[in-house]
Amino acid sequence: MMRMISLTLLILLSLTSCSGGGQSDLQRYVSKLKKTAPTSLPALPTFQQITPYYYSLQDERTPFQVSSQRLLQGDAPMQRNVKEKIEQYPLDSLKMVGSITRGTKVWALVKAPDDIVYQIKVGDYIGPDYGKVTKVTEKAIFLTQSMVKEGRWEQQPTEIRLPVTEMTAEQGKG
Repeated sequence: MMRMISLTLLILLSLTSCSGGGQSDLQRYVSKLKKTAPTSLPALPTFQQITPYYYSLQDERTPFQVSSQRLLQGDAPMQRNVKEKIEQYPLDSLKMVGSITRGTKVWALVKAPDDIVYQIKVGDYIGPDYGKVTKVTEKAIFLTQSMVKEGRWEQQPTEIRLPVTEMTAEQGKG
């Protein structure tokens, strides 16, 4: 019980010490600030009205691609609507595995990465660079690719050869 009374007295004493005249310094400082503070602020300066400019990229070309005007230089390949499946594979992934001859016509047999063997004849397209087959022999396919180099369409002759194996090399000797 004595403990409770002493705790109550301690709380009362601490509260009465805060209510004393110790705040007179604070009150004087606040009244001094009120007297020296300006009553109104100066007006803000007026700024010239700027009309916004909306930048639209729809009518401009992208700086990361060669312009279509530059691509008109040279012989652009004919754009075809229907592409064959073999046109999606790069030429270095295609492998000539044989040929078929019937009369004077020769078809090359080309194995694609999907393990499908395609029959290729003159006039067909293979590879992603518009590779048009110009000649087919029993041992090679000759084609012309249309590629963009330095902003120009250029024709590049290419060929796919039938690989020489040990067995065909021995047959050639004998």
